[in-house]
Amino acid sequence: MAKPRLLWILSRLPYPPVGGDRKKSLNQLRILAKYMSIHLVVVTDERSTKRSLGILGKYVDSIDVYRKRKFQCVAKAFWWFVRGWPLQVGYYYFGDVARRIDELIGEADVALATLVRCSPYVRGRQIPVVLDLVDQLSSSYGRSQGTAASARWRMLYRIEGARLARSERAAIERSTAAFLVNWEEAAELSAQVGDRLWWVPLAVDDELFDYTIRDAESSPVVAFFGKMDYQPNIDAVLWFTSRVLKRLDGDLRLTVVGARPTHAVRSLQGPRVTVTGFVSNPYRILADALAVVAPMRTGGGMQTKIVEAMAMGKVCILSSLAARAIKGAHNGIHLIVADTAAAYKEAIQRLTRFPQEAANIGQAARILVQQQYCLASFEDRLVQLFSTVTPLPENIGDSARRPVWTKRGERDSSSQRPGALDRP
Repeated sequence: MAKPRLLWILSRLPYPPVGGDRKKSLNQLRILAKYMSIHLVVVTDERSTKRSLGILGKYVDSIDVYRKRKFQCVAKAFWWFVRGWPLQVGYYYFGDVARRIDELIGEADVALATLVRCSPYVRGRQIPVVLDLVDQLSSSYGRSQGTAASARWRMLYRIEGARLARSERAAIERSTAAFLVNWEEAAELSAQVGDRLWWVPLAVDDELFDYTIRDAESSPVVAFFGKMDYQPNIDAVLWFTSRVLKRLDGDLRLTVVGARPTHAVRSLQGPRVTVTGFVSNPYRILADALAVVAPMRTGGGMQTKIVEAMAMGKVCILSSLAARAIKGAHNGIHLIVADTAAAYKEAIQRLTRFPQEAANIGQAARILVQQQYCLASFEDRLVQLFSTVTPLPENIGDSARRPVWTKRGERDSSSQRPGALDRP
């Protein structure tokens, strides 16, 4: 049989896979390309490169990239905000993108929208629609109210969170199927919307289970990994350095690894804190860390780097918010839960005093990830989900009759007037 045609709308190019969201999208693309003919439509405020488009071209039949200037996206966001849309959704909604999707939708067998911000593009379509929520943005905004810098920001978070919650619920109810990576969020939402909502795990690269390359450090290190322009990560690192690090033995240092660190994060650089910025192979640093910390107080979804660290057998010390997202993980067995500075101090000191206990937790963590979060589990779950909305070929090597999409290629629409705002 011919591969079914998938029209996939995203707000970020999956390559390069900087950050957990892009890595997830790239793994997802590699898997779905075995079973489906894919056309990508990407609306983004970032530049693409020939290399990134070339890598993606190995997996897709065609691609449209709509690059928008940030001022255009901001203008769109506020245009739609005063009309009741969430900023997160309005920022990415453009009439020229919607018209292109109108052209392509008749050729597609199924549509996939990643994140609620892309859901308006597939609203009211006459084909099956799958919604990849990734996580509940509304929950993230709700938790961020408590750490907002001012009353104005708290009000904005409250409004945006409420609008996102309504948008997420409506988008799920309009979809044929929807999925999340956060186990706790998926369980809570499925109780409200029924079995159209799925849990699909993150996937870690199989080589991490046997990773052996090391960067020997001269003193003990705990590590934090993640995109360092993401506010929940910034908040977590600032909290750890101000509340926890000063309580620990003087030889122990914190290494912050992640792309695009903000000024607040870079200013932490000093004798006890190393801020690396982007590192092509962060796992060399991770391999030598005493522990990986994720003192998340806000945000949602899943911390990809935590699951990767567990795959490497590292002890992860997490807030209860971060730990709840990991299916099957138990405190003291697969990871350590800590929500106060004193609890982090106690956990880290215990790891140094009882190395066998640390090794046991690391081994249990690796086994859990192998069972729940390997690429094979990710593929099995994706195939199960998509099989409920469209027939998939049984022989994934059968690609002789590949459908042909109407191709247009990449375009830069940054010259579009910011006032030329199209209604959906």
